[in-house]
Amino acid sequence: MPKTILTSLYIFIVEILLAIFFGLATVYNQKESVDPYIASAFVLLLIALSSFVYYKAFYRRNWARIVLLIWVFGGVLAELALPLESKPPEIIPYQFWVQALFQCASVLFLFTPTANRWYREKES
Repeated sequence: MPKTILTSLYIFIVEILLAIFFGLATVYNQKESVDPYIASAFVLLLIALSSFVYYKAFYRRNWARIVLLIWVFGGVLAELALPLESKPPEIIPYQFWVQALFQCASVLFLFTPTANRWYREKES
C-alpha cells in the first residue's frame, strides 16, 4: 500500500475523531427542540457510513474513492450554500473549516498519481 493511501487513512482517523467531538458537542449544545439522542444517532450513522466507504476505498474499490470525493466536496459546497442564520452554533470557531480541511486532504491523497497507479494494479 502506498504511503499516500496510508497518509489518507491517518488523516481520516483524525477527521473521524473530530467529527465525533464536533458533532456530538454541537448536538448537545443546541437549544432547539431536537432530541439529542436522535441527533446523536444520526451523527454516528453518518460516521459509520463514511467509515464503511473509506474501508472499501482502502481495499482498492475505485467506486468508493469516487463516492468519497462526491460526498466530501458536495458537503463542503452544501455548507457554503447554507445561510449563516440556519447553521447551529459552533462549539469551536471555524470548526467546519477544520473538519473540511481534514476531509479534503484525506480524499485528495486518494487521487495522487501514486494512488491512481495502486488502484489500477491487480491485487496479487
